[in-house]
Amino acid sequence: MKNKNILLALLAVCIALAVTSCDQLFSSLFGTSIEARIDAFEQTLNMEDRSDMLNHFHPEMNNYNQLKDLDIFEDSYLAYANQPFTISSPEVDENDVAVCSFQHTDATGTIEFTMALDDYDYKILKLKLTLDDVPEPLELKRLLERQ
Repeated sequence: MKNKNILLALLAVCIALAVTSCDQLFSSLFGTSIEARIDAFEQTLNMEDRSDMLNHFHPEMNNYNQLKDLDIFEDSYLAYANQPFTISSPEVDENDVAVCSFQHTDATGTIEFTMALDDYDYKILKLKLTLDDVPEPLELKRLLERQ
């Protein structure tokens, strides 16, 4: 009976590996999922202390070094003064692009996260915010340039 349980467990692991890539499997077991990263990003947006903001972004992201200056967020639509921020559960496609509804005190819209693995943690590689009253989407670069 013990051997049968071990064989069933090994079979389950083999099926999981066949259905998904090893990186995705390890990420879901040991890392940060796309959904968990977006939840953590929302929590950070709603915190006055945003010292861990950089941890949500992939190191290969364009403008990554600019994000080290946390004041850059305070001069954008993502400023703490606009909280509370609400980001809905993401709709994630096969390219790891997550689309969510977005809301803060003065605006609503959608936010699109292009995610990428950093070891076993999904992080934000690209962020595009489209506000309902601003017809042109704002990629993080332009979002941060608006000062």
